[in-house]
Amino acid sequence: MSDKASELNAAKAKLSELIDKLVLAESAYDKAVEHSANYLGNDERIEEVRDEKARSALEYVMSIKKEIEHQTQVVQNLVSSY
Repeated sequence: MSDKASELNAAKAKLSELIDKLVLAESAYDKAVEHSANYLGNDERIEEVRDEKARSALEYVMSIKKEIEHQTQVVQNLVSSY
């Protein structure tokens, strides 16, 4: 197998791993949002902690999406030079 083919396969494998990571992160985000939305108490501190957990989960999802965009560009560049 040529170096370019190996490099392309490695880039595609990394992209696949990132997509799997995104699926898990989105699931965690959905759970955090649901957990935050289901709180019916009066404790502002608890609400803030739950909201922050959901916000952190969203930021993680967004960072993975940026990684996927970058990796997609890497794959496209490799394909066009292949």
